[in-house]
Amino acid sequence: MPRRAWELTMVALVLLGANAVEHRWTFEDTAVGERPRGWTASQTGEGTGSVWKVTEDLTAPAGSKVLTQLSSEGPNRFFNVCTSDQPVLADVDIVVSVKALTGKLDQGGGPIWRFRDAKNYYICRLNPLEQDFRLFHVVDGVRTMIGEPA
Repeated sequence: MPRRAWELTMVALVLLGANAVEHRWTFEDTAVGERPRGWTASQTGEGTGSVWKVTEDLTAPAGSKVLTQLSSEGPNRFFNVCTSDQPVLADVDIVVSVKALTGKLDQGGGPIWRFRDAKNYYICRLNPLEQDFRLFHVVDGVRTMIGEPA
């Protein structure tokens, strides 16, 4: 069965009035093969999957340990999700590094926000197989595209 996986490193710049506070998620303190403390794996859609673990990648731009989605390819309309429990952020600029590792049918991934649960959130999704970058709103588990770069 084909596999799809991708790595994630992330920095959020929180804008509070004239002052900017940087919050950086790194995974250097997490053992390889473990999910970082404070991160929750879930999924949109039915099926098995959403296996998230820290792996090592010496080419990663923000430390050698990265959060990686490792599960086998799920059925159509199945989306792997992993969210940080803290902090709750508002008015942010986000910098994310995404690296597609495998996948013949899908390699997409990207940051999510306004996450209420695995069926309700926004995602800015990069898909190297389709060579696109799109914005989606997921409501009650149904993903609808709301924008893409011109």
